[in-house]
Amino acid sequence: METNVNPNQPAAGPQTQKGNKLALLTVLYAPVETYKQFKLQPKFGLKLFMLALLMGIFGYLSAVMLPNVLMGDLEAELPPEMLEEDVMATAMLFGSITAAVGGAIGFVIMLLIAALFIFIITKLAQMDLSYKQVLAISTLAQSPMILNGIVSLIFINQTGDLTPVTSLAFLAGEEASLFMFNFLSSIEIFSIWSFVLIGIGLAVFAHASLKKGLAVSLGFWLASAFIVSVFAAWIEGLLPPM
Repeated sequence: METNVNPNQPAAGPQTQKGNKLALLTVLYAPVETYKQFKLQPKFGLKLFMLALLMGIFGYLSAVMLPNVLMGDLEAELPPEMLEEDVMATAMLFGSITAAVGGAIGFVIMLLIAALFIFIITKLAQMDLSYKQVLAISTLAQSPMILNGIVSLIFINQTGDLTPVTSLAFLAGEEASLFMFNFLSSIEIFSIWSFVLIGIGLAVFAHASLKKGLAVSLGFWLASAFIVSVFAAWIEGLLPPM
């Protein structure tokens, strides 16, 4: 018989409320206990807003850094009038704002969609969870992606290399297909950490085994990584050669 990770829960109290406020931090090093407390008061609206704001900031900083990283290529490809200081400043401002808004909104949309598919899988796996619960679990599990954003920005700023440093993308050689590059990029330590946290949360909320929760979350991660990589390769095949 498999051991469940969600025993009987205590009544909500001041300690639970305090733990809920710090859940985005404590889930990183004490996920089971954090999800046990979070289940009593699964309020995630403010957490989702904070995460979206951070993703917007990461998007803005990335847009600010990328022109500096790619400036050599830009100078060779753009017409002289596009390299004028005022034109470049306007383009950078517009690009930075677009990246910030896109990063925040895109993060929320992708989280909503991912939570929906995970919710469907939990129903197939006969786990008693609502979509709202799955979304709450998935929101809390995005904490590792904050660390991912910080590490990526530091790496880009220091090296100018856009290859995800925390993934297996470095194994893709110059002749690798876009499918292989994207798939190896998906095997990324912070992303896997996030889906492991989702699996733990599913097990706790559904009073199910940890093995079952991880099977749902990591199964979705693997399937989505494969499908996205195949789709990217298909799109590449439709584009004219450069």
